[in-house]
Amino acid sequence: MNDAQLRLAFKTLIHGDHPESEYHYWVANWPATSPVPRQLLGVTIEDKRQWDEVIFPSLRQLKLVFDFYMFHHVFPQGMREFPHRLSASGWNLAKDRPGRPATGFSCTNDSRFLLPLSIEQNDLPQQRHTNALVLKHLLHPENAVHLLEREGTDVSRSEAVLNAVTSFSRTTNVLIDVGAEMLEMDNCTVARTWLSLLDPQQAQAAVFLDNNDVRIVIDRLGNAEPLAISPFVRQFDRCVFYLDIHRWGTDFRFPRFFAPRLN
Repeated sequence: MNDAQLRLAFKTLIHGDHPESEYHYWVANWPATSPVPRQLLGVTIEDKRQWDEVIFPSLRQLKLVFDFYMFHHVFPQGMREFPHRLSASGWNLAKDRPGRPATGFSCTNDSRFLLPLSIEQNDLPQQRHTNALVLKHLLHPENAVHLLEREGTDVSRSEAVLNAVTSFSRTTNVLIDVGAEMLEMDNCTVARTWLSLLDPQQAQAAVFLDNNDVRIVIDRLGNAEPLAISPFVRQFDRCVFYLDIHRWGTDFRFPRFFAPRLN
């Protein structure tokens, strides 16, 4: 990083919500003999001597600082290619294009009768066993089916789903709503309600995506903030995650012990 980039990263850090904890994360593994201040209060950007002799040469190549700069100043601009989300149906994607045949792949052929008329299913011999293979995976003992029962007319379907999820003997850390069951609540309400039904030892916060696809975390006090600037960004083991049907492609590095459940 050059001088201007590192200065911009520090200015963004200082005006963030948790600057001290983020800076501590940067220098946590720094040698004790290093002249780099251990606390952000010890850094003065306007001090030219400290900046030129200590801060800039020590942190300009630190990956954590580089990642922070890229996340806040490069990715938001460089990856926003279109001002609006583009969408197309299967018929648009599979329409005839001279010299550009449409091809695709599916592990099963049960939906072949729903394909657009411009394409057809091509069952490869080496893939014909996949129908039985999918059924085999579904019948694994770790998979289960839970029949949802409404406790009364005063309980919404969303509340019934959350009550069922929290009643399992093993804590459910990830709830993926592939069937659009949580229609009575927005994502924030689902996360807050789910968290209120859990014991504090099970989860301290809930993560969801808002209408702008921003990852938000809400704690037990009702405080909501972007996950990227929250201490919980490195404490996934203390969180539960709610992903609705519109969040395909969301990438989280869950701990190994997480047990996703699909309703």
